[in-house]
Amino acid sequence: MHWHSPEPESWPARAGVVVLEGEPGAARDAVLGRWMSQRAESEGRTWRVDCRPEAGGPWAGLDTLVELVVGELDEQAPGLLSSHAHELCLVVPRLRSRLVFPESLTDTVDDEEKTRNYAADRAYRSLHGLIDLLCEWHQLGQPGSVSIACDHYDSANGLVKRFFAELVRRGGSRLDLHLLVVAGPGRGEATAGDLDPATITAAVRLALPRSTGASPSPEALTRLAGALEGWLADGVEATDAQLVGLIEAWRGSDTPERALRWELEAMSRYNHAGLYEASLPYAADVEAGLDRLHEEDDDVYFGAVNLLYYCYVPLDRAPDAQAIVEQALTRIDDPSQAAQLCYMLAMLYARFSAATDQAKAEECLQRALSLIPEAELPDHERHFLTVFTMNGLALVRVRQRRAGDALELCRAGIARLGEHLDAERHRLHRSVLLFNIAQVHAQLGPYEDAIDYFTQAMAMDPNYSEYYNDRGAVFMKMGRLDAAERDYLRAIELSPPYAEVWTNLGQCYRAMERMDDAVRAYSRALDLAPTATLAVVGRAEARSAMDHAELALEDYDRALVLEPDQPLVLGSRAILHYEAGRLPEALGDLDAAVGLAPGLADLYQNRAVALRELGRRDEAARDLGTYLELCPDADDRDEVEESLLSLVGAP
Repeated sequence: MHWHSPEPESWPARAGVVVLEGEPGAARDAVLGRWMSQRAESEGRTWRVDCRPEAGGPWAGLDTLVELVVGELDEQAPGLLSSHAHELCLVVPRLRSRLVFPESLTDTVDDEEKTRNYAADRAYRSLHGLIDLLCEWHQLGQPGSVSIACDHYDSANGLVKRFFAELVRRGGSRLDLHLLVVAGPGRGEATAGDLDPATITAAVRLALPRSTGASPSPEALTRLAGALEGWLADGVEATDAQLVGLIEAWRGSDTPERALRWELEAMSRYNHAGLYEASLPYAADVEAGLDRLHEEDDDVYFGAVNLLYYCYVPLDRAPDAQAIVEQALTRIDDPSQAAQLCYMLAMLYARFSAATDQAKAEECLQRALSLIPEAELPDHERHFLTVFTMNGLALVRVRQRRAGDALELCRAGIARLGEHLDAERHRLHRSVLLFNIAQVHAQLGPYEDAIDYFTQAMAMDPNYSEYYNDRGAVFMKMGRLDAAERDYLRAIELSPPYAEVWTNLGQCYRAMERMDDAVRAYSRALDLAPTATLAVVGRAEARSAMDHAELALEDYDRALVLEPDQPLVLGSRAILHYEAGRLPEALGDLDAAVGLAPGLADLYQNRAVALRELGRRDEAARDLGTYLELCPDADDRDEVEESLLSLVGAP
């Protein structure tokens, strides 16, 4: 990337991303203001947003953009707001007073009954939903380009950076997007690294004097933090911006350790909302403060361990989570807390570690079950914690291929909750237990039982998108394609967009021989997740069935770049090469496919055809012989033997 200096006269006119690096302050603001004025004179819309979390919380920058669009859509298309209510309310919580979306039990249950955290993917889905909203809004409004200047982009939360990177990829051409990202001195290279290099049209480094504005002194920050903390102590709930500002003030004060309390509050808030990248900036301080928390208050220490665990695990930092939990197990004496730590460690061994170990996971869960009777808990909490731990053991049993034992554990858990807890208590966990039983039957059958248990779980939690996606997959296995389609469409309706369900819908349409619909569904999945190999291959198959050979070939090429070792894909591409008369290319693909899957009989039969066309009759005869050895009862045996005879001249 080539850096331009001195400053260009204006914001470069070519659509794409411009990176602007310079000392923050009045001089940089003047440059930015002049560029913004010049862009505003062109056709389209021009906006400037401030991405500093201390100015607006974890969504700073994106929330401003969303509110600007909402202001226009209020008059133009209020129905469009309703269709994106889920993601709008996540980024701008005040919209909850006027927008309604179907909430699942994960959204609505109290903290004490929340047994399922959001996946990190939930926030990413919402970002894609907002990109869809911007593109739909742009189609309704005035023509022209969209220009967005992101001031202090280098300070933006990871989720906001992800949004703008995806906006450029998915919406750049549709919006004729001009994105200006502004960073401080020495931060331009790193800022550019968060974006696709192919989209960066210019990089400008401003030669500006260092800012002469005095930073607040530690004493002033101490007074500011103390005043804000006193105001919040009166029962006022901090906004995200106030919470971040309070943390930053304490960090720069005479007593930076006083930030820890509020960093715990921030992690709790953002973990609860599934915004783990927003929680992550506080994790290092919290981890560094664990020793102090353990000395001061074991309950607060235990809570901090939980916060770090449920931040690190969704962000694929299992080793960090494991080290913290293992240390906590040497410090915690309370049997209830120790049992919960054992469960957390078990899930690392069973699910999240790079090298899983089901035996160690089982050992941890058995230890947890032995600790629970020693805990001083009300009966209903003891029963629930027992069932919760049994559920973890059921997962281990599935992975140990002991499905019957897993089903028995889940059923016993449902019965125990029904016997000892009020019917309205722990409804989320009851639905999860039913869902777990359904998943076991979905793998092993009977499929009718899987459908029954999915349906029971959905009756308790009717707005959870994944239930419909998973039940649709079972309907697909049963050949009930109309029912599968209905479930996939309902799953799409209940959630901001995600690639998996659109891929599954594409598979359903292809099985229904609705190839146009299949191509549209696969294309939607690939817009959301360009590396979704199953969607690429599925679209290639659908295009091939529609005789769109060149488009299908492009998709097969793309699939093999993503995952080279796919013998069936190589075999399918070979057929297209053969039909186009490209015999050497067809043979090359079939040679590679046979090398990867030497037991796949059809590959030898197909390669024999190519070899025969190339005049290599002996090799063709050998492949036909191999085909018959692998498939002695093949339906086309007589035909193959006749072809073999014509090649060798003898039986």
